[in-house]
Amino acid sequence: MVRAVPLVVFSYLVFIRTRGISRTFWLLGDQMLYWRIALGSWRDLPIGGGPSQVGGTTLGPVFSWVLWAIRHLVGPWTDNLPHAGGIGLSILQSAADALLLVAIWKRFSSLPLALAVTLVAGSAPYDMALTATIWNPPLAVAFAKTAIACVLLGEGDRSIWWGVGATAAALLAVQAHSSGLFFAAPVIASFTLRELVGRRWIRALRVVAATAATVLLLETPYLIDRARQPDKVRSPAVIVASVAQTMAHPATLRPAAAFRAMANACEFILLRPWRFGWMGLLLTRSPRTATSN
Repeated sequence: MVRAVPLVVFSYLVFIRTRGISRTFWLLGDQMLYWRIALGSWRDLPIGGGPSQVGGTTLGPVFSWVLWAIRHLVGPWTDNLPHAGGIGLSILQSAADALLLVAIWKRFSSLPLALAVTLVAGSAPYDMALTATIWNPPLAVAFAKTAIACVLLGEGDRSIWWGVGATAAALLAVQAHSSGLFFAAPVIASFTLRELVGRRWIRALRVVAATAATVLLLETPYLIDRARQPDKVRSPAVIVASVAQTMAHPATLRPAAAFRAMANACEFILLRPWRFGWMGLLLTRSPRTATSN
């Protein structure tokens, strides 16, 4: 019976995310843009970055491809109306939540902890409102959760395949939403750094090779598109402008203020309308320390 918990959680999250979606679905500029692509032929799918309403492109086509697949798998049940995209993304998000539940449960040997983390994150009103839309951030979050699950499940395992899975999921999160780069970079690097710290030099080389091969494989469509159309604008405009501004004016780089902003954002997404003044401390608390208490 206990083994059915992930399936129950998955079903529950799909239900609360999609309940009444045909009446509450948002159809804004980005949603119309992407659903138009999903309704087209696979021959018209981008192989480079997907288009963005704010300028430039994403760093890979995964969102357009996933949405096209959702239209074919879920669309027939909704007359190909746009809220099929919200249903499909809700299913993917809920599957990622269920996998994360299993990973936390196994890593910390605590089902209550796994349930608490998964349900608080998965049922947050702000998260549910965004998930049930045709928008790329929910897909990026689903891939990020999958990457975290792979990291937790692979801890202590000598196989490099958990690292490959985490690298692939983290990179797909970047393809779905370019701001995922700030999540993916430390996740991908952590597997090599772990081997270097342990002075396992040969294994570190193998991890580097596996990581490089994974990145190259997933970015091949993007690289092909760049080679075919070298003059096409492909950079994510907002992020590139922000990075360029920071490099030109280093004084604007304020790590402490950025961390406080991240903590406030987590509090807003997970707990609103309640307040929790210790969110920053919670985010910096080491998992090993937490389990040793």
